[in-house]
Amino acid sequence: MDLIVLIVALVLAGGLFFIVSQKLARDERRFNALYRPPEQSDDDDPWADVIVFEGQFTFESDVFPLTAGRQRLRYWFPDDVLIKVELFSAAGDDSEVLVIKAGEGEHEFMAVGGEYFCTVEPSEEPAEWEIEFSPLGLPSSSAPHQMHP
Repeated sequence: MDLIVLIVALVLAGGLFFIVSQKLARDERRFNALYRPPEQSDDDDPWADVIVFEGQFTFESDVFPLTAGRQRLRYWFPDDVLIKVELFSAAGDDSEVLVIKAGEGEHEFMAVGGEYFCTVEPSEEPAEWEIEFSPLGLPSSSAPHQMHP
């Protein structure tokens, strides 16, 4: 009888270990899919101000800098899934929905310059997405909207 109890306990412990290890592996895969840190480059690199994020799930970035002036958001989304990209000042007190789109394209907007973070919210998950922020030039007086950090 003691041998049977021991075997059952070992089988249960092995099953529990298997379930926990599978959950940890799944959590690590999901984390890796959610977040790729912004690309950082040297100052003499023409791509130094380009910031790229990609993932498959709802995402909130770390704070990143945007230079003052016109900015471009380039996006690559699935053709059949709407994805919302919203930009927030670092303090979180000002925000602007940049796009709610499917497919790929570009959107221009004005930034005062400073620290920001963004959220990406697919209407269905998982949905492969990638976004890229890059500066376009100096501020103009015809800007429709300016965010203040």
